[in-house]
Amino acid sequence: NDEAFRQIDAWGMAYASDGRGPAPYIPTVDGRPLRHVQMPTTLPTLDELIGVDGLTEENVHTALLRLTEGPGDHVFTLHTELEGGKLAPVFERLLAGWSAQGHELVSMATYYRHLDRETLPALPVPLPLTSKTSTSSCSSRSTTTRLRRSCPSTSPESRTSPITW
Repeated sequence: NDEAFRQIDAWGMAYASDGRGPAPYIPTVDGRPLRHVQMPTTLPTLDELIGVDGLTEENVHTALLRLTEGPGDHVFTLHTELEGGKLAPVFERLLAGWSAQGHELVSMATYYRHLDRETLPALPVPLPLTSKTSTSSCSSRSTTTRLRRSCPSTSPESRTSPITW
């Protein structure tokens, strides 16, 4: 809700990742831009994918890796009790796959430091959902990280493209 996004500013937070969307943006409430940057999750979580369209613990990584082929930044949210426990082998396959694709894993703080706030769009919150989400999450803790694709050029226009988690 609007008040929750205002509270992020009141706490003095520079950035947050509080939803889904295609790219970072400046949230607006009642037509006024807030001070913090939203860096939304761009990829589905493992628990949203497993059991859908024939995806299992054995093959779900391939579905996610298809979504991260080519250029672009991604934010992946993981659940400590899943990717850090029961689904750790899947997460290891994802890490290897992202590395093979040329991505670099970076923290949200690193992702934020590489953003140019002046170029970010100002958008109302919340953004409309762009993908189907699960309503049965039982996560008690999640972590968001950014994966960046390494680019050969050092120009600002083609700097590393991250996936965060």
